[in-house]
This record gives sequence, structure tokens and C-alpha cells, in this order.
Amino acid sequence: MATIKTNKTTTKKDKEKAIDLKPVENQLLSENPLMQSMAIAPIDELDEKVDLINEIESLAELSKQQLLVKRQRIELEVDDKKLDIAKKTISTIEKIIQAVADETVLARVAKNINTPQDMKYMAEAAEKLTGTLRNLMNPNVVDEYGGRKRTKIFAQFQTQSGERASIGVELDNG
Repeated sequence: MATIKTNKTTTKKDKEKAIDLKPVENQLLSENPLMQSMAIAPIDELDEKVDLINEIESLAELSKQQLLVKRQRIELEVDDKKLDIAKKTISTIEKIIQAVADETVLARVAKNINTPQDMKYMAEAAEKLTGTLRNLMNPNVVDEYGGRKRTKIFAQFQTQSGERASIGVELDNG
């Protein structure tokens, strides 16, 4: 047999320091919580499921409301920028109309109309100005997607004898 020699450099005092020999007094629990049954009654389970579903639905509703508020805020910001640009455009158009409507400019232009092409350019300019004026006078009606709203009007008439007549009109507000 082979004998193994070990180097005994540790003493008994060192072992006592390494191992706390004092007894630990802890109060034991009356029962182990890990051994308890995790089963819950079907009624309690149903109540918990209903509570969780209600909580999820309320969170979803709050998220929808928050998205709606953000969408409305962004739409207002976009509309505000559109209004600023529209104001600048209107003031520019006013300046152009004032410059063109000046009598000296009109007289100078009238002297320079010599060919049919010159007359065509004048007619196109007048048409563009009247188109701009018409667009400025139309109400600005836009649906939630940025498209033009349409108005539909339907009327139905009935005589005393029971005959019916219907009339339908669709107006494009653009």
C-alpha cells in the first residue's frame, strides 16, 4: 500500500477560526412555504383573469387615446404651418396683382401687344389671375386624410297617390 504524506501546516486553532463552532439559533417556520399548494380555486382564477383582462383593455384604451391626442397635435402643427405658408402666398399674390394692375404697367403692356401670341399670353395671365381669385374665394374644406370633402344631398318626395320621386346631388367642395 502506498501512503500519502500530507503537509499538516494547519493547526486546530486555524480550523476553529475557519469554521464557526457556535450553534446558530433560528426560529423555524411552522410549515415550509415551498410545500404549500399553488393551486387556486376556479372562482379566484376566473376573478384574476377578469382583472388582468380589464387591466389590459384599459391600457389599450389609454394607448389609443394617447395616440389620438398625438395625432391631433401633429395635425394642428401641420395646419398651423400650412396657414403661415398660405398667408405668405396670399401676400405675394396681392403684390403681383397690384404690380400688374398698375395703370402704367397695363399701358406699357398694351403698347407691346403686337402679335397674336402676345394676346394669347395676356389671356393666359388673365385666366390664371381669375383662377387664383376663384380659389381664394372657395371655402377650404378638407377631410381627415387631406382630401377634398364632398357634399351629398338626397331628397325624396311622395305624392298623395303614393308615387315617389328622388333627387340626388353631389357637390365637390374643391
